[in-house]
Amino acid sequence: AVLPLIAYMEGAMLQAVADLASNLPDAAIGRVADAALMGEYWSQVANIVVRMPISRQHEIASILKSYAQVDPALWQRLGCLAEAHGLGAVFRAA
Repeated sequence: AVLPLIAYMEGAMLQAVADLASNLPDAAIGRVADAALMGEYWSQVANIVVRMPISRQHEIASILKSYAQVDPALWQRLGCLAEAHGLGAVFRAA
């Protein structure tokens, strides 16, 4: 239920969400990705991931890469979105 609200957040609130989200277990990140897929909230996800530590960015990109096997077009769109948010190198490395 938080993903739609991220579009209305700024600065410190986005960082607070990113700090909390970076500590979520991988299974929870998978559920966030599923929710993003259902509601097309990828931009909000990218807006949070870009504020996470680089090591966690790489881990999340690897989790999201599982979508490439099911939907290569989605992975391509995510790559473009990643580029737009300054995460291109992270996604290319996944």
